Amino acid sequence: MNRKRGRPRGKVFPQPDNVFKGLWIAGHGQIGASAAMQIVDLCPYQEIRRIEKLPVEKRSVRDKRALELYRRYLKKWNPEIGRIVGEKIAAGDYTFFRELATAIESLTNKKHPYSLERLLALEHKLGGDIWGQPFTLRGLRAYYRRRGIKKIDSSKLSKLYRWAKSAEWRKLPAIPPGMLVKNERRENAILKT
Repeated sequence: MNRKRGRPRGKVFPQPDNVFKGLWIAGHGQIGASAAMQIVDLCPYQEIRRIEKLPVEKRSVRDKRALELYRRYLKKWNPEIGRIVGEKIAAGDYTFFRELATAIESLTNKKHPYSLERLLALEHKLGGDIWGQPFTLRGLRAYYRRRGIKKIDSSKLSKLYRWAKSAEWRKLPAIPPGMLVKNERRENAILKT
């Protein structure tokens, strides 16, 4: 009698090294940790197309400003992504393109491995890091109770704790240049008044 031993196959959530990667992993599973998912998720074409589908008279000031920033960011994003894809083609890295196709499919499908517990653990850790509070197992259990998750197995809780603890908020990826310009202009407008 052949029995399969070990952990059953299913959702795989690798260890994140920063908070953004942890959010992608919690939302999309193993494919969220790949470089292809970061390319697909940071692609400005999706937001540009979403805003352009709105009728011009129904676009808010915020939408118009966002469209302008995304188009400006697109001019810097296209050459960089072209260089990355060209290097992958020259290297013959077919796994990258397979991951890219899986990432696109994951974003278009409504069903993807989504872990609310992992998202809440990252949220609690990030809040503690920002406010200077320690990230403890006891605090995580209390946070789950406040957020409506009453019963959670202690072994699962310790796995979630170790998983979230590996994500550091200091290793955040670079801010897109369009978003940085927006904040500088807001600060200058405040200084002028």
